[in-house]
Amino acid sequence: MKGVTAIALLFVLFGASCNRSNFKPEPVVAPIEFVDLSGTRRLLPTPGRVTVVNFWATWCGPCVGEMPHLQKLSQEFDSQGVVFVGVSTDFLDAQEVEDFLGRLGISYPVTMDDESIEPALGPLLGLPTTVVIDANGSEFRRITGAASASELRSIVQAALSKRAT
Repeated sequence: MKGVTAIALLFVLFGASCNRSNFKPEPVVAPIEFVDLSGTRRLLPTPGRVTVVNFWATWCGPCVGEMPHLQKLSQEFDSQGVVFVGVSTDFLDAQEVEDFLGRLGISYPVTMDDESIEPALGPLLGLPTTVVIDANGSEFRRITGAASASELRSIVQAALSKRAT
């Protein structure tokens, strides 16, 4: 009888420690502090907000081609709290990248990759790469290669819907 009682007690204790309502997964993306080209300190991902991170380079035609879509979507989703961040993988100086962005009319925050952001978000298999991080800090979707505005819009809307549920 003592053996059955001990087993029952272990079952109750183990079962209580596995209560799923107490389980909170760790965010997949560890917070990274960075300084954008304007000198503003920022946190990536932005806590409690859907964050779209786009890795690009000035020499990458598909990257440059999707930047106007990203600009438009950053304005479209601004009122819903979505944060867009560009990460330049160029070996240019920051001023050259800023001048390039100015010619394209890009106003969302951009930073130079100092080799801390890419490793935190996993390896890049090509450029452009866009990583959508949900409001809980987990990677929601990764796109390698240029994405259309409608594809990006759908992914961001889905990430926002996840936050609402």
